[in-house]
Amino acid sequence: MYPLQIDAKDAECKKKVEEAEDQYAFEKEVSEALTKHVRDLEAAHKNRETDWHELSNKWRKYEQDAIAENHRQVSASLIFFFPPASLK
Repeated sequence: MYPLQIDAKDAECKKKVEEAEDQYAFEKEVSEALTKHVRDLEAAHKNRETDWHELSNKWRKYEQDAIAENHRQVSASLIFFFPPASLK
């Protein structure tokens, strides 16, 4: 090969190496962005799941308290309308 051909091949190889490095850098950025996005989605899902568990527990407590209050009111009204013999 002649020196000009060697210089041309060398320049062509360097250009291909630079293109490959640029492509690698771009793909690495895309991969990192996707990984970050997935982690953010997982964190958001975990937070929503925690919120739903807290809401569910609060709702159960509300239902238990409502049932207990209904029983208390029914008991009080039964005593009012049908007082025990000791209160007569």
